[in-house]
Amino acid sequence: MDDRYLYFALSDPDFFDVPWCRPQDDDLHVAPDPLGRWQRAESGPWMMLAPPDVVLPDAGWKIHISARPDNAQHVVDVVARICTESQVPWKLLRSAPLVRAVQHKYAPLTLSGKICTIYTSSDQQLAHLVGALSADLAGTPAPQIPGDHNHPDAPIGVRWGAFTEHWVESADGRFAPAVHTSGGAKHDDRRRPAPRPLPNSVAVLMTTQAPTPTLPIASATLVHRCNAGSLYRAKLTDGRTVALKEARHHVGLDEAGTDAVSRLRHEYDILQRLSGSGIAPEPIDYWSYASNDFLVMEWVEGGSMISRIGREHPLMRYDADPDATEAFWDWTRSIMSALVEVVRRMHDLGVAHGDLHPGNIIDGPDGPRLVDFESGALDGHRVTKAVGTPGYHRATDDVQAKDAFCLRRVRATLHDPDVSLLERRPDLAGTIARGIALDDPAQKAHRPMVTALRDTDELLELLGDGMAQRATPHRRDRLFPGGIEQFTSPLGGHNILSGAAGTLLALASAGRAPRPTHLDWLTRLPSPATVACRGLMEGVDGIALTLARLGRPEQALALIDARHGSAVNSFGWGTGRAGCAVALGELAVLTGRADLHEEALSLIRAVVDAVGDPTVELPAAGLMHGWSGIALALLRARTWGGQDATVLTEAATRCLHRELELLHPVGDVLVALTHGRLTPGLLHGSGGMALAGAILDRDHSATPDTLIRHATSRAARSLASVAAPVAGVGEGLAGAAAVLRAGGDDETACRWDERAAWHCVPTEQGWSTLGAQRLRCSDDLLTGSAGLLLALGHRGPQRLLEALSLPELPADDTCHLDLLPPATDPQTQIAVS
Repeated sequence: MDDRYLYFALSDPDFFDVPWCRPQDDDLHVAPDPLGRWQRAESGPWMMLAPPDVVLPDAGWKIHISARPDNAQHVVDVVARICTESQVPWKLLRSAPLVRAVQHKYAPLTLSGKICTIYTSSDQQLAHLVGALSADLAGTPAPQIPGDHNHPDAPIGVRWGAFTEHWVESADGRFAPAVHTSGGAKHDDRRRPAPRPLPNSVAVLMTTQAPTPTLPIASATLVHRCNAGSLYRAKLTDGRTVALKEARHHVGLDEAGTDAVSRLRHEYDILQRLSGSGIAPEPIDYWSYASNDFLVMEWVEGGSMISRIGREHPLMRYDADPDATEAFWDWTRSIMSALVEVVRRMHDLGVAHGDLHPGNIIDGPDGPRLVDFESGALDGHRVTKAVGTPGYHRATDDVQAKDAFCLRRVRATLHDPDVSLLERRPDLAGTIARGIALDDPAQKAHRPMVTALRDTDELLELLGDGMAQRATPHRRDRLFPGGIEQFTSPLGGHNILSGAAGTLLALASAGRAPRPTHLDWLTRLPSPATVACRGLMEGVDGIALTLARLGRPEQALALIDARHGSAVNSFGWGTGRAGCAVALGELAVLTGRADLHEEALSLIRAVVDAVGDPTVELPAAGLMHGWSGIALALLRARTWGGQDATVLTEAATRCLHRELELLHPVGDVLVALTHGRLTPGLLHGSGGMALAGAILDRDHSATPDTLIRHATSRAARSLASVAAPVAGVGEGLAGAAAVLRAGGDDETACRWDERAAWHCVPTEQGWSTLGAQRLRCSDDLLTGSAGLLLALGHRGPQRLLEALSLPELPADDTCHLDLLPPATDPQTQIAVS
């Protein structure tokens, strides 16, 4: 699991959110300016402080200051005094809880440890401030800051970067923070080795006199990285292959406040107790250095149990056959029998694991081995009770009883991987795993009761009611709760894919007209810089189109005119030229702006040229960034006029031939391969091919193509043969149901409708949908309720196609409906015709 999901799950039991979403006490105090001239402003977790009349360059040297929760106020006092004396702008975290949040085990490395940032205007000022700060903060215990030039004796890191917010399109078509170069170009400013060396006057201050330790490592490969430290597969200079587990000093806090080093030392003690038993990796050594510790242990060969479940479980295989199915069930019986014995022997040695789940069980050549003992108990002693995996965590002081509970959950997961849904839907125990998973009254007591749903229409009504009441127009970052993309991309809270635009379109498609305050909110971007973030699904173009479709054409045009000529380099439908062309072409139709029509046609011509250019390659298959999305954009463009429809249709067909080259056969199905993972989903998988092929196949103006028709059928089977583990449109059941229904497979689509409903749960504010990782609920289009509202049911395909500005299905095959309310006058909000 991506650690970011766990981090954004810390603040709310039902929805992903940021740690600063709750009111802060602002208990990191800064003495007021005696003359009252300094400006103060809040921005997310930060309090910004700036002296009057100071004009900073667009980029420069930043000084980052780190601290621990127990010395944060002292560090802030020192920084405040020095910055006030030097009249230098700076910012600080607003509260002690936020200091703990940036040092959490799962905190993003871009936040790690930092409690203050100082913005310098010259090399001379940088040297002066580093000297003054290091003199007053030398010896202060605090974490090092990843990616910075770190001071050897003081909690100071220095890095060149942007002072002003800018965004640039990265190589994969996504948005990255940018910095302007001296020539005016924008370059990716994400954390990596510093782009320029320190000035000599500063390098002298940052140099250590102590010798740098030489580790006895010949080579190392990163396996996993989080704020607590990294895990490497390494080869020692003596030739042994080992696992190298790092604990960074003063960070990696868990919910109880225990740091990474304390947990790692405890794990080493446990491994020493288990040495020679064959239960766990053999401990080899423990290294301790100035800023990090390392546990050196045997590298256990074999894959994790969860990996084997994903590859071989009959419910998750595209090519399952009776022999493979029987072999899997034989393996489950064998490994569970061995695992029970391993846990018994572990308990006899005075050790309990504390976090037993399929990801921590290695299916080795000599039987199961257990790894990751940082939350374990040794003779009843634990250093933390706060580490636990969702679905396998039970609040109890009896760690052996917790291991027994986890064993039963592991057995249930082997039987049915959907068992994790029982955490939020205990009423499904008779359906999922046939009730063999252990009920845990202590965990479900606080959950609202689940009542039986009569049909999909009732479910969608409940979801719509819940979405409407969860709107938060008082917040600047998001209007509706959604996935973590709301906090990790510049327009994540606003755009169609993960933000308010998509949710408002979905509500409108269900006959729920948007409130004026919600449309007002959508017009206010998070910052002026984000207007440069282009794209239909994730960018400003899609937001403008949404405003126009929902009755705010003037504000839509104001937004699109503010782009200042920001370029789009990629070609895809989600964030590239094809999608921008769709947004601008549709806006031109809605507003009558001829210049937007011409701009859309220019982009479409560039896309058509790219389709025929073999040197243009796309990074992945699927609707978002693949050729299938471009194909659908070209088909949609035929409705605007001003171009040869035959040329567009032929180019769309060529797109699907190029998409086919990105798909992989597995048995009798076609699936996309993304980062080594089979992905049949709509947005990033073979579902894009299935949808585009189905639409093109019903297009009577297209020349019949047997190869594409066959590939479309095989891609559709990838959606029909395995139930997606999530409900959303992007990679889940709702998207699969809509695509299958568009292709005529209503029977499987109905099954996926029903299965998607399993992921719908009551919260304190009405019903919502479990999103990514089934960890928290979401109301967005990509992962949550908005997608279900659009895609489920017999009208789902047409609702979804219209909301996403995709080509319509022929009227003979799908009923056409008025999916959005009539356009309204932007001033009076009265429907006009």
